[in-house]
Amino acid sequence: MLTHCPRCQSSFEANKVIGDSAICHCGWSGRITTGKRKSSFGFNQNNFKSKKKMSTKSLVHFGIAALATLGFSYGAKEWGGNMMEGAFYVVKGSVKLNSASDEFRMAVICHKLEKQDCKEVSLARAYKLDPKNVNLTGEYAISLTEGGKHDQAILAFQKFFSQSEGTPRHKQKFAESLGEKEYYNDAKEWYYKAIIEAPENLEIAESMMNMLSKAHQYGEAMSIIGHFNMVIPKTQKLWHNLTVNLKKEFKDYQEKYAIKEMTVSKLGNYFFAPGILGGAMDTQLFIVNPEAVYTTVDMNYLKTNGIPFESKGKITVQPTNGAEISGTRIIIPRMVFGAWELKNVEAVACDNCAFMAGKSILSQLTVQTSQVTNTRVNILSMKEK
Repeated sequence: MLTHCPRCQSSFEANKVIGDSAICHCGWSGRITTGKRKSSFGFNQNNFKSKKKMSTKSLVHFGIAALATLGFSYGAKEWGGNMMEGAFYVVKGSVKLNSASDEFRMAVICHKLEKQDCKEVSLARAYKLDPKNVNLTGEYAISLTEGGKHDQAILAFQKFFSQSEGTPRHKQKFAESLGEKEYYNDAKEWYYKAIIEAPENLEIAESMMNMLSKAHQYGEAMSIIGHFNMVIPKTQKLWHNLTVNLKKEFKDYQEKYAIKEMTVSKLGNYFFAPGILGGAMDTQLFIVNPEAVYTTVDMNYLKTNGIPFESKGKITVQPTNGAEISGTRIIIPRMVFGAWELKNVEAVACDNCAFMAGKSILSQLTVQTSQVTNTRVNILSMKEK
């Protein structure tokens, strides 16, 4: 008779043994006796085939019920409010009766209990039992991404998307795995698909910005921040630290490397690009508007930050939205737009004006428009002199 588990070598306690079978905390289960003996369930194994004896199906059900009682008491601490369901799962698994739906249900419980390893294992088992189930394939792929198994996740997502359109969550997780493997262009395509389908999902947008930061594509990351700051104002406060960190990373990067081009995206009505006025320490997000005749800046910002400028008198202009604004025509001796230093930039400064890059800035750059999925992007570069 076995007195210790053959897998982990721990001793079998009384509450872990039923008849001649045992279930160990490590997951091992099996018989602890060898040879033929009288069953603890009250029938002789030599007469098992007797018509009056219990059928195989009844025996299995009886054994499951008995072992579930054991699992109930053993799993109380581990499974919390799901202890009965967890007990039946463990017992059915020990006699290989769990179905794909059983495994999936356990994955859901593991997710609620924040047990990532348990969730991943259950989904892997479910997928193995029913590999043609499209929904199951999608959930399995997500679990692989969350478990850091990105090569496997990419293959699983490719299979999934060949059969299903998927949800924004599927697209986000696929993009995350692509980004982790440095397939940045492919990752951007799937991120944009997810954002277009879920335009108020800040988790997707934040995930994409983190990926763009890793790829050193700071301009595009900040253009996304500009869009969300405009359409969902609470992100100005919510993403304050993220924005500050991105601006600092961008500034450090451009001081080390010569940037030839920068991509900015248009998720809503506008493109956004970073700009630094004069010797300011802070980076502003400018609306990029090739149709605007004038570049506009906030006069209060110039004065508060001591930005040098030359005044050229009062002026009234009509931006592209049709409303007239009155301000001061100015010349900014030096500014950085995108990654390039510009000199003697003409602009209109007014109280509380939006920062908008018009022709006085964009005429010095080459602007190429292209499409990524359903999202327009502008690729900015400095004109050759």
